[in-house]
Amino acid sequence: MALSYRLVYRKNMKQGEGLPEKVYYAQARSTGECDIRRLCTAISERCTVTSSDIKAVLDALVVLMKSELSDGKIVRLRDFGSFRITFGSEGAESEEKFNANLIRRPKYTFTPDIDLQEQAKILKYRKYSPEVIDNTEECPLPHIE
Repeated sequence: MALSYRLVYRKNMKQGEGLPEKVYYAQARSTGECDIRRLCTAISERCTVTSSDIKAVLDALVVLMKSELSDGKIVRLRDFGSFRITFGSEGAESEEKFNANLIRRPKYTFTPDIDLQEQAKILKYRKYSPEVIDNTEECPLPHIE
């Protein structure tokens, strides 16, 4: 399966004389969504754990991740990746003039583990075409050995 993209006409981010003012850029296009219920069902079909047990574990994982991330920790999920909170701030003329109100809203940053990084190297792409009908009702999950 290939990832869909569409082209968008935007300001050219490269600076330089003689370059066009606007150019086309690829923008990822979603083919649907896969929710937690679908993931839990698919996981339960691959093992002896029930879908509701998997949901309970994932709910607990989210609660614990929120707590650990709020404490400034990096949450590493081996073979999956890590999550951390990042943020920036407005500048201040001196340390004395800086206060926490200058900090911008934090972002949750995910860094994939090596297996996901390797997969990204072999992804295929196809230009989105309205003639191609996407099945957005199902979330087909690949069979993984």
